[in-house]
Amino acid sequence: MAAALHEAGLLVGVHGALPATFPAVTDDSRDVTAGALFIAVRGHDRDGHDFLALAAERGAAAVVVEDASRTSLPAFVVRHGRRAAAVIAATAAGNPGRALQLVEDLEEPVHRL
Repeated sequence: MAAALHEAGLLVGVHGALPATFPAVTDDSRDVTAGALFIAVRGHDRDGHDFLALAAERGAAAVVVEDASRTSLPAFVVRHGRRAAAVIAATAAGNPGRALQLVEDLEEPVHRL
């Protein structure tokens, strides 16, 4: 996760001892299970940082935050939490987008009248 966030230019730092793996990744504190990685995403109406304590109570092993002062859990500190969430989701899923092949049509488009 750290390498992917760094490569994307989103990683500010790492606080604490992070587990090598996570059994689950979520941005919904209600879905946190023991050992999970909780991503605190700032939204229009709610700030995921407000749910860090609940995520900790539910067993989160680590969090992804923009503001490290809001938690005592081990954390990936990032800029642009929403973008970081996308990078983490792709990494957790094994980066399926890397297997896609893009095909460019080099022929001139057909114009119909």
